[in-house]
Amino acid sequence: GLPAVVWLAFFVTLYINRVSGVVLTFFPLYGLAIGLTLTQIGFLQGIHGAAAAVIRFISGAVFHVVSYPRVVPVMLVLSGVSVAAIGGIEIFVVLAAAWTLLGVSRGLLRVSSAAVVMDEAGETDARRGAASGVYLAGLDLGKIVGPLVGGVGADVVGLRATFLAASVAFPLVYFTLAAVVHRRRRRLHSTDDGGPAHKPS
Repeated sequence: GLPAVVWLAFFVTLYINRVSGVVLTFFPLYGLAIGLTLTQIGFLQGIHGAAAAVIRFISGAVFHVVSYPRVVPVMLVLSGVSVAAIGGIEIFVVLAAAWTLLGVSRGLLRVSSAAVVMDEAGETDARRGAASGVYLAGLDLGKIVGPLVGGVGADVVGLRATFLAASVAFPLVYFTLAAVVHRRRRRLHSTDDGGPAHKPS
């Protein structure tokens, strides 16, 4: 009985931890394979966590410039580009920039999608609790699916191809689902405003 936008936000949190499950779990192996040291690998993953933490603290300033519903699709694209760069480029400086952008996108996705859920959940504690439960379940499911999918992908097509596939697949699915959800909402609003529920034959 929750709004479709809440389930769309659930899909976002699933993506966040699915990508983390794939990249954070398997990048150390990939990094060693392309010649990075363990220190460099640790540094890159530390940058990711630091960027995500810092951007959450200043997200209010970001939302003064761009509304948080509009931040979600932009950060999904940025996240996909970052993962593609991580899987496709071996230059350490570029990898550092990609990990930083991945952290920024992760932090803003968490904050903006959570805000969207609270807007859509309704006024009662029960509705807000149910929406929050669904939203956070996406994080848990992502932790399960990410390493599993990443491991299977790495065995079948290799780590680089797995990273590239992860960078493209979810944004395509998200934008398809978002288009369906927003079309449905426009149709419902049109009906509520007194417009026709269906076109005459």
